[in-house]
Amino acid sequence: MSDNHSGLATLAQNIKLGIDNRLKELHTALPGIIQSFDPELQTVSVQPAIKRIFKSISEDSQELIAMELPILINVPILYPRGGGFSLTFPISVGDECLLLFSERSIDRWHIFGGTNEPGAKRFHSLSDGISCWTQKNQNVPFFYFFYWYFLTKISKLSGSSRDFESKIGRAHV
Repeated sequence: MSDNHSGLATLAQNIKLGIDNRLKELHTALPGIIQSFDPELQTVSVQPAIKRIFKSISEDSQELIAMELPILINVPILYPRGGGFSLTFPISVGDECLLLFSERSIDRWHIFGGTNEPGAKRFHSLSDGISCWTQKNQNVPFFYFFYWYFLTKISKLSGSSRDFESKIGRAHV
């Protein structure tokens, strides 16, 4: 004998739906496209490059709708640093990046540095992204990709010097 009424979800289905909906708000990493760069604050505005899928349900149909996530503003830039050195490079509108989303709010850390309480109750939020630089997507002509790959591949890493490489050459410091 079944207690289910037609059209009503079971407890297990409701729990699964709740978990699935919560996971849609848990952000870990996404590719992004730079919209603006502030060299003074060392932050960027970034459009996440992967759209979010929403389900539109009506009485007789179900439709999936892709919508852009909002542009993320004041995103700190992760520049390689260590041993008293840092490596910076030009950032242009249209450059691609990888957005990493912090487990907790980074607001206080970004302003004050050091160890801080999170200051907000957010977890894995779009508000707590950090921009990292990454290889461009594969939507480029093959000859350019082949050329670009061999010019940017780091062939020999030194444990005692800093290596800098660009399209025009390489330097060891």
